[in-house]
Amino acid sequence: MKNEVIAFVDDWLVVSPTIEQHLVDLDNLLTRISDENVSINFSKFELLRREIRFVGFVLTPEGIKTDDKKTEAIMKFPTPTTPTQIRGFLGLVNFNSRFTTRLAEAAAPLIEHTTKAKAWQWSEREEQAFENVKNLFCTELFLHHPRQDRGYVLFTDASRKALGSALCQEIEPSDIRIIYMVSRTLKGAELNYYTTELELLAIVWALEKYRSYVYGREIEIRTDHQALTFLRTSRFLSQRLLRWSLMIQDYNLTIKHIPGKANLLAVILSRPPDTPSEQTHEANIYALLARHPKASILKDLKQLRSLQSEDAHLKRLQASEKGQVAIDSTGLIIWNDQHGTRCYLQHVLLQPLVTEIHEL
Repeated sequence: MKNEVIAFVDDWLVVSPTIEQHLVDLDNLLTRISDENVSINFSKFELLRREIRFVGFVLTPEGIKTDDKKTEAIMKFPTPTTPTQIRGFLGLVNFNSRFTTRLAEAAAPLIEHTTKAKAWQWSEREEQAFENVKNLFCTELFLHHPRQDRGYVLFTDASRKALGSALCQEIEPSDIRIIYMVSRTLKGAELNYYTTELELLAIVWALEKYRSYVYGREIEIRTDHQALTFLRTSRFLSQRLLRWSLMIQDYNLTIKHIPGKANLLAVILSRPPDTPSEQTHEANIYALLARHPKASILKDLKQLRSLQSEDAHLKRLQASEKGQVAIDSTGLIIWNDQHGTRCYLQHVLLQPLVTEIHEL
């Protein structure tokens, strides 16, 4: 039953494609357990669940979610007073690091205090970092299961402090699903790399982190820097760049350059949070929709058509961006760009959308 039962120490999970098959699999497992004289604690037995907690996550047919018990532990963690307590807090949040590309950047001031070389201090800088890290996990986060009939899309970005990447799958031009995210701070000599090297490092590091997903599969890298083009066309490479070039050749890559202004996922990858701008709002909404395909508010906005007709900003866009602004068959105004076709959403609806997504 190795394909039907997943075991982690004494936690067992039975997974089946249908209820009928599930009952057969359970019967086989319980028979085997009885034959081997193994005991089960039936107070912990959960039957016929579409969602279930397992090894610290909530598993669903569509993907995995953060466990609200772990989220609560993060939010209630007291202000650290020693390096040991900081390490405990970072260990707790690192368990959910796959759900965000911002952790390395946000936690950098705290990571500095995990070594004995750094004199202890807790100033406004550390307190702000502590709260920023908590805020990354204050709502339920979601990652999709990968589909075997699709290739992968890799978004990467680098700042002077950290690297970040998001591994996605594009089901349709307007449906990009996030599979996994990683980030880390720069270390040692990496702090002295120039921009092209940092962007290349982000790509190389991401490919290595996602190797079990992407090796042997088609990968489209979308980046706002011409790093890979430089690597493939330059005749004079350092030993480090030459090593990276050889490593990248192991993968089936295509490159799609996206200008930084248009690369909405890059806005939220590894750059520190600033005062939200209109572009930042759009990036955050785009990322939320990518994570939560079940958001229904966009499907039933009866007031949207009237709001669009009263929107002065939208009227200016219609006049200046004729190639990107259009009207669909239902009379709604839509926006066309490299991410596909999407309904134009008024800012007054952003908070209701975010609220519904958080409650999914």
